[in-house]
Amino acid sequence: MDLLDPIDLTERIRLGQNALLGGLDPSQGYMPYWNSRCEEGKLVAFRHGGAWDWCHDVARGIHALGMAEQATGDSVPVEVWSALADLQVGLFADDDLPGCPDDETGERFVHLHNIREAAHALAALIRKGDPRADNLARRMVRKVLAAVDQEGVIDLGVLSPKVSDYTD
Repeated sequence: MDLLDPIDLTERIRLGQNALLGGLDPSQGYMPYWNSRCEEGKLVAFRHGGAWDWCHDVARGIHALGMAEQATGDSVPVEVWSALADLQVGLFADDDLPGCPDDETGERFVHLHNIREAAHALAALIRKGDPRADNLARRMVRKVLAAVDQEGVIDLGVLSPKVSDYTD
């Protein structure tokens, strides 16, 4: 068996943290870009993905930045945390679930997949001391638990009619 050369894992995480911070759009409240495009080895474009930027990428960004901060000890700027937290909190409505308007219809939607993402983001925000996150997380978990039977099967009919079973 060949042994791989050792790497500095903390430094690799630091590079990822830097790349993630560079992939936030300050003109849109540090909304993460959906993807970037490279040509001939050079970055040529960042692209937003509409509703998915907000309902999915914000939570992923918060989760990743929180883990990177823990691993590296390098602080993410307060203004970035604040803006991302505001975006995440803004997803919640009276149904206690994270949703956002569909790009085409404007109708609010909630995917089970993004409930999971929101749980990770809220946990990171709780660690950062955001009291809104603690309250939202408790309400969201209670809402979802009320829809799950003893075998762990979820009844979407118990949740908001805006919830779909999209879990990919």
